Amino acid sequence: LAVPKNKKEELYQKINNARCLANEDNIFDNCNKKCKYHCGNNGELHYTEIQKNNVKYKIADKWLDILLNNNLSDNKAIYFNILGIVESNLDINNFGTEKQFGNVYCRFFRACLLRLLAMFKEYDQVIIDNIYHDTTTEMETHPYFNKNAIKQIRFNQLIENSRKFIFNTNEINFIDSNHKVGDNINSQFIQFVDIILGSSLNVIHDAAPNFYK
Repeated sequence: LAVPKNKKEELYQKINNARCLANEDNIFDNCNKKCKYHCGNNGELHYTEIQKNNVKYKIADKWLDILLNNNLSDNKAIYFNILGIVESNLDINNFGTEKQFGNVYCRFFRACLLRLLAMFKEYDQVIIDNIYHDTTTEMETHPYFNKNAIKQIRFNQLIENSRKFIFNTNEINFIDSNHKVGDNINSQFIQFVDIILGSSLNVIHDAAPNFYK
């Protein structure tokens, strides 16, 4: 997921305000904390935890409406890319003998990042201020994941004498996807990614046991 800097605050307000199910025009941060629904609506969202007609289902549904409306109105606030890998087509021996999953993830994360950045092809130069990743994975302890993608893209651009992508950061920032623990804004964007990814995979594979998904 990539969010342009000039669209970030507006998009955050939309997904955060979508947590209020009582009033479409409510500002969630200004909601009366004594509201009996506020705490439940302010929970972390994961696609796998969504059930029919529960609070998380309703909020996720509103989040997907925000995504669809962004595309229909060509608002250019949300860019995302999903890269699927058929593991049986990989020669796992090409990815070392230790931390093989992490090595595969590291390689294709860079490919996914490049495909995402390519969506900004109308711009002469793209500046990347930060890259965020959930802490609750083994990638946080991988020996080179947090710097590899940026380092390799910079190296390739040096060879090609290109300045298309400028990174204002040298490494990936790991944050907890729970916005009560991590970063209130960027953690919610990670949850947003989770909903987009889970919904997209279910469209492709129709594997969710919950019919309403």
